[in-house]
Amino acid sequence: MRLHIIILLLLLIFTTGCRTSEKETSIDLKPEDKAVESYSDSKEKLIEIESELAPQRGIAQICVYNDDFVDDGVKIKYTFIDIIKDNENKETINTHCLFSEITDIDCFDINRDNIKDIAIIGKSSSYTTIFLCESFFNTYDYYSCLFYGDSIQKALGNDFSMNELKTTLSKDGRDGNLAKIVISDAENNTYSDYKSAYISFLKVLEDCGVDEDGIPVGCYSIYDINKDSTPELIVNCWDYERVYTFSDGKVYYVDEFCANHSQLLAYPSGNGIIMAGAWMGSEWVELYSLKNNKLTSKELYGGSTTYEDPETGDFDVKYTPIEDVVPDAYDLSSFSPADVLPIEKYED
Repeated sequence: MRLHIIILLLLLIFTTGCRTSEKETSIDLKPEDKAVESYSDSKEKLIEIESELAPQRGIAQICVYNDDFVDDGVKIKYTFIDIIKDNENKETINTHCLFSEITDIDCFDINRDNIKDIAIIGKSSSYTTIFLCESFFNTYDYYSCLFYGDSIQKALGNDFSMNELKTTLSKDGRDGNLAKIVISDAENNTYSDYKSAYISFLKVLEDCGVDEDGIPVGCYSIYDINKDSTPELIVNCWDYERVYTFSDGKVYYVDEFCANHSQLLAYPSGNGIIMAGAWMGSEWVELYSLKNNKLTSKELYGGSTTYEDPETGDFDVKYTPIEDVVPDAYDLSSFSPADVLPIEKYED
């Protein structure tokens, strides 16, 4: 009886072991290949080059391809750029455009920061299109900022080489960052009216993310400062307001003024815009007027926000109402650069 039990246990162990072995051997393990996996069946590879973007950081692969992008359930095909290093995808950039072909691609230092940037020339809807990707590198990864080269392309025409693009980007000895180059070229474009000009210019600022000096771009306001029926574009850049106007078919930079701890207000009474603010016990109201594309300032009020209660001797804070200084002043609305409806409907 005991021997019979032992034999049954041995048979059970043997049977279980065989099943386990059969299950394990049926698994097909495939080696991981990240460089190959970066392209799915839906991806259409256009071009790939190698370049050492960052000094002494080794060669990286820059791959350009078309792929599907799903937005709210809608599938859209765009052109993407991958930066691959050591078989690992370090950065994927969506150009939000679809190239039918890439006519040229190169990596060179556009903004003279010792990091090579990526320049692409290609055909999009039969038109020549330029994309400039400013490359950065920290201790571990690459990352990029994408710029649309429409303004540069207009200066070059519809048929040009990469060498001509390089010459244009380096003309006049302009150093600075890529945003300065792109914004400067955008200011040289000609438009039929201020609405199309401001909308296009805001698109450039939104793509850059910073102004000519590398300061982050915030919201904008539109207001006719000098009451000449052509409103000005006022763009907040950190703690400054940059004023642009439209004249002779172009967007012109006028000037800037400090917006730290302040707010913009309309000045219906005449030529000007109000900047009112308060900080560390002081308050002020300033009027900025525009004449011959130049800003002048005038202080309308300056005082203290702290006062001593004559009865108790306690100190308190009290702000002067803006209507006590400028009776018809009112707050100016601000909008995201992506929201251009206020420009389109400005006269309505």
